[in-house]
Amino acid sequence: MKIKFLGTSAGWPLPRLGCKCELCSSSNSKDKRLRSSVLVNDSVLIDAGPDTYQKLRPIDPTLIKHVILTHYHADHTLGIWDLGHIYGETGKTKPTLYGTETTFSKISSPLDRQDLVEKTVKFEESLTLDTVEFSNFEVTHTKGTIAVVIKEASKKFIYIPDFKSIPENNLKYLANTDLLVIDGSSLYKKDETGGHESIETGLKLALDSGAKQVGFTHLGHKSGLHAKLETYVKTSGGEGFFIPYDSLEVTL
Repeated sequence: MKIKFLGTSAGWPLPRLGCKCELCSSSNSKDKRLRSSVLVNDSVLIDAGPDTYQKLRPIDPTLIKHVILTHYHADHTLGIWDLGHIYGETGKTKPTLYGTETTFSKISSPLDRQDLVEKTVKFEESLTLDTVEFSNFEVTHTKGTIAVVIKEASKKFIYIPDFKSIPENNLKYLANTDLLVIDGSSLYKKDETGGHESIETGLKLALDSGAKQVGFTHLGHKSGLHAKLETYVKTSGGEGFFIPYDSLEVTL
């Protein structure tokens, strides 16, 4: 399974416009982040935020057949408009969108304009998308938010860019995970904002899950420099912990 991180920032890209803080002034390319999304095996896109057009320019977007939406917030859905135009220009079949009933009800207008096929998924439903199995479970963020579970052969990838907590009865889905990627909107618990957990909180969750590799995405203004975060998560979690950056590819 090939996983490409197209974006790793929170709701606003980094650097922030007009900001001269240490993070926004960094010359490290790994501190330049677009809004969070990943591409699996070149054909399954998870989330399509406002930066989608820019993210897809270096790759062949017509290979994308499936687009999974974790929830309806604008930083995860506004790129649907661009997806429709990309496929309209090429004459290729437009991808299918997957999301919960709540997600589609909140973004019905852009969907109507682009005439994209939508598939409503229920919590814990499983579907086969090309060579992978896609399932999900509910997490606490906004209504209808899902964690995305992707399996291929013996490998399991879980992607949860936005969440405050996982309901106790859903923690079982984290077992036997090869790669767990979770919300890292802030570094410390004291800086947590509504609907998001911190890296500090996520470390305990990840360690308890037993995941082989753990990454933190949706990195915000209060997360910190990439180099410092990388040191922090490896020191606190172990060598299997890391900080993804835009364009990083991971193979399971």
